[in-house]
Amino acid sequence: MKKYFFAAVVYIFAAASAQAQAPADFFDKADRFMQANVKNGSVNYKAIAADKSALDELVSAAGKKYKFASTADEKAFYLNAYNVMVIKGLINAYPVKGPLAVDGFFDRKAFLVNGASLTLNQLENDIVRKKYNDARIHFALVCGAKSCPPLPSYAYRPASLESQLDNLARQSIQNSSFTKIDYKKKTVALSMIFNWYKEDFIKAKGSVEAFLNVYLKTPLPQGTVLSNYEYDWSINGK
Repeated sequence: MKKYFFAAVVYIFAAASAQAQAPADFFDKADRFMQANVKNGSVNYKAIAADKSALDELVSAAGKKYKFASTADEKAFYLNAYNVMVIKGLINAYPVKGPLAVDGFFDRKAFLVNGASLTLNQLENDIVRKKYNDARIHFALVCGAKSCPPLPSYAYRPASLESQLDNLARQSIQNSSFTKIDYKKKTVALSMIFNWYKEDFIKAKGSVEAFLNVYLKTPLPQGTVLSNYEYDWSINGK
């Protein structure tokens, strides 16, 4: 009896340990996938559609129930999972013009993430935005459209997540095609992201302007007029 009890304890401990460590394998898979299929923010949907095995393996890994070792592990997992599920949703409908061409893409299509059935809106708003209260995530969550911030060709990693989020925010805000600033006229045309999630940027730094100035090389002049340009929802790939 003692022998079986000991074996059961060892099995339970090993299973719990494997569960806790499992996200590391997911991060490795996500990193390899992004390196192979993303270049300069453009996703090679054609190649992924031709061989879905790596994507399906990644989607399966994201669906498992995990026990996270830290908040950084959990946050990095959900950011990666969102981007993976966006690609999965577009591949399910491929060839497709963009995410809005898929009925219910954000609010009705559900995916298994960390053992729970979630839509992309639930993943973004009910988990990532609500739980982490970090406006920088809007440069890390990529919705599959051309006007989204560019998708990185790497996975988000717990140990480097803070620097990755800072770099993504800086790169987007300093990109003249993303943040269209005319210093002489004191105007700036911003992505609709700054309108849709205005409260997040205000909560982070007091105002949208203050948030932008954290990452701009040259701060916006006082009295700069903010506007938003039209969002391009066409697919972020060939």
